[in-house]
Amino acid sequence: MEQKSLILMVLFVFCLTTLEAQSEDAIEGHWQDAAHPDKKVEIYAKNGKYHGKDPNDASTLVFKDLQWNGSSNTYSGFVINPDNGDALEVEIEMVDQNSFQFSVGPFIFKKTFRFTRI
Repeated sequence: MEQKSLILMVLFVFCLTTLEAQSEDAIEGHWQDAAHPDKKVEIYAKNGKYHGKDPNDASTLVFKDLQWNGSSNTYSGFVINPDNGDALEVEIEMVDQNSFQFSVGPFIFKKTFRFTRI
């Protein structure tokens, strides 16, 4: 009986550690678009929010004002349209520690982007 309790406790600690890895700062780092490897973004924390910039052009903002939502395990904020500079609402989902995805666009015209850690 004690061995079963020990195994359950180890599994519980492992699950907590895995969930913590999916915490709010999991999005920080360097990423590239899986479909377009030339498109990269560096995501960093500033003033309690996350922002993303083009690593080749620090003045080009890709994401802004991302905030972690622990209940849905997503980040909400804005993605910047590179064509016209418009800020579009976005919700980013961490697929795992090394990838995230988000969709933009209206209904049937929605496009999903997946980024992987580099």
